Amino acid sequence: MYTTVGKSLFERRKFSKLNICVNVILVLLVVICIAEIVFDMRYTCIWVDGSSMLPTIIGEDEDLGNKGEYVFADRKSSPDYGDIVVVRRTQKRGGQEVTSFIIKRVVAFGGDTVKMENGVLYRKKAGEEEFSLVPEDYISEEYNHPENPRNSFSEHCVGENMIYLLGDNRDLSNDSRFHGDFALGAVLGVVPGWSLRHKTGITSFFGFFKKFFGFKINISDE
Repeated sequence: MYTTVGKSLFERRKFSKLNICVNVILVLLVVICIAEIVFDMRYTCIWVDGSSMLPTIIGEDEDLGNKGEYVFADRKSSPDYGDIVVVRRTQKRGGQEVTSFIIKRVVAFGGDTVKMENGVLYRKKAGEEEFSLVPEDYISEEYNHPENPRNSFSEHCVGENMIYLLGDNRDLSNDSRFHGDFALGAVLGVVPGWSLRHKTGITSFFGFFKKFFGFKINISDE
């Protein structure tokens, strides 16, 4: 009798511990799902294609053997000077409007005036009287040759509610130097600093699930 009762109590305690473990696992799964939903409401995972943001972001380039990196874009963040942004661009092709995405860096806002001399960028902010050298420690000489005609342009005043965008690979990037100002409202999101710092790990993870996560950002130099 005592043996039977003891065995029954032991089985109930064992079953109770199992229930606790299952409940803890279920709670953790719910918390993870909620966190994922909240995260996805704010951030978009981006797969970068093309070489216009070298060396900051390595985009897919078959000639160089690069597979492209993944970063996140914060859809609720407002861009500031020097921020990397993802922007919608609508073009007409074959009589139809086609929307693509580009990823560039903000160098000026509406009312600012910019110019570039032999690869060196100068900016006069709205209300200022003189140009100032724009410090660009993210630029590499390898992708910004002074003798390249692309890397010199005369003074340009950015329109109201517009932004002026440049790629970090100044030698190849087709940006505001070719497409003009971009509407501030066309910004999809800002690439946060933590995403750039951890892009190697992000790329390793999402590289396994390329068909299921993120979308391709068109930064090909058309």
